[in-house]
Amino acid sequence: MDHRKHFADIHRRPQLYGLDGSYHDYCTYLLGVDAGNDGGLLTGFKESLVPRVGTGDNLTWTSLVLYLAFPGRTSGWHDEAAGDGRQVAVDLLFTLLDEFLETRSRARGTAAIFAGYLAWREAQPWARPASLGQVVPADQDRGGEQAGHDDLPGDQQRARAGHLPEVQ
Repeated sequence: MDHRKHFADIHRRPQLYGLDGSYHDYCTYLLGVDAGNDGGLLTGFKESLVPRVGTGDNLTWTSLVLYLAFPGRTSGWHDEAAGDGRQVAVDLLFTLLDEFLETRSRARGTAAIFAGYLAWREAQPWARPASLGQVVPADQDRGGEQAGHDDLPGDQQRARAGHLPEVQ
């Protein structure tokens, strides 16, 4: 399925898909389509938005789009998207989504998205210990050993370091 074409179609004619044209309905629909694709369709969408926003690493993509749609606001995004700012939020959502899917369709597009996101994270002041000036992953000490996980079995230690899936 050509998702870019499909999403452009639902943006133009939401009623054909049982949607009312609200930002909330579109987001719910997109989350459902993503779930129907094993959560892989929108992989990297949030990460493509965080550097644009310049903050919000702890937010979902639905909130990041609203953050971009209503710059300067520190709250009330969802109220604005449900009111007078509805069309602004919806149009921006589909513009950002189309840009994201176009980027992902290129060779190494997903890698480029995550590289940009990681570069943004590494540039954040909270990501660098002030005394060292270099990035140290939060779960590792300066010697590269697992900090606080020495009591875990080896597989769980490696999972925490990102080398294996988490063992339950």
